[in-house]
Amino acid sequence: MDGIPDRAHRLVVLSLKTNEFNVSTFIQITDPLRGSLALAAICAALPRLLLFVPLGVFRVKAAKAAIAALVLSILLAIFVWQMPWEQAFGAAAAGAGYGVFPILWILVNALWVYKLTVATRPGSTPQCSPYAGWSPHCAG
Repeated sequence: MDGIPDRAHRLVVLSLKTNEFNVSTFIQITDPLRGSLALAAICAALPRLLLFVPLGVFRVKAAKAAIAALVLSILLAIFVWQMPWEQAFGAAAAGAGYGVFPILWILVNALWVYKLTVATRPGSTPQCSPYAGWSPHCAG
């Protein structure tokens, strides 16, 4: 960037005077390692490799591989891409929240459907259902 100091394009501080809060915005560097886009792509692939190789090759438990990949992702964000540590940990927490919520939503609904299935005994014919037609023993 012409005439802009090196650190200025990494972190832009916007002073918003609404409610006396200062908001800082991180601007990602696309070529953090000596201006090489290829090295940046390799660094970006490392957390994925650290997740999938132990899972597939070494049969490591998923929780251990995921935590190792998370730690490496945070370290790369802070030291390679020079993201402020507060924002790196905040992004990790937001990602965990966005990941856990849909999983729990599906789990709660699956348990509800399971309990409904157990309670209604799917092997039996619903003889008194409005869709099953008239049956003499449902008359009253």
